[in-house]
Amino acid sequence: MNWVTFVLLAVIGLMTFRAYRNGFIRELVGLCALILAVPLAGILYDDMYPKVEPIVDNEEAAALVSFIAIMGGVLLGGVVVAHLLKKSIEMLNLGVLDDLAGAAFGFIKAVILCQVVLVALVVFPSPDLREDIDRSPVATALLDAAPAVLVVLPGEFGDALDVFLDQVEEVANGMLPPKKPAPAP
Repeated sequence: MNWVTFVLLAVIGLMTFRAYRNGFIRELVGLCALILAVPLAGILYDDMYPKVEPIVDNEEAAALVSFIAIMGGVLLGGVVVAHLLKKSIEMLNLGVLDDLAGAAFGFIKAVILCQVVLVALVVFPSPDLREDIDRSPVATALLDAAPAVLVVLPGEFGDALDVFLDQVEEVANGMLPPKKPAPAP
């Protein structure tokens, strides 16, 4: 386990706990915002890139900043809508069921968010965290399960992820120590 594993588990755990505390309605709106944010960020980051590139002065970092900024803006809009809906739906006190359903939605949202961030870090390797991601069993499991997320992103994301996963597999196959013969008794 490395630091990437701990960060991913902490993010998933904290987001699930927060979702349990928030309840179903707010988490449902948040999940819808995340589902909307991923394709919008994938489609629109090219338009924002020319505005960010002079500030960041690195092509890959500018693309990553553009992608995350658009995704963050849509998620922030979802938070505002969820807050407004919560105020109008407070009379529907669903109790424990609301909390448990919220936790389930929060977990799904956390997994999707971690997958999208990992895919973005692999596609735009600035800073280059690919070795750390490769060493994390949680990160590689999330990336292996990322095809559902890649459906809503442009093809370049899937192509870059396929190249990364192929490299991970080659390294894993090449790093396995050769089997030593058992000593004779």
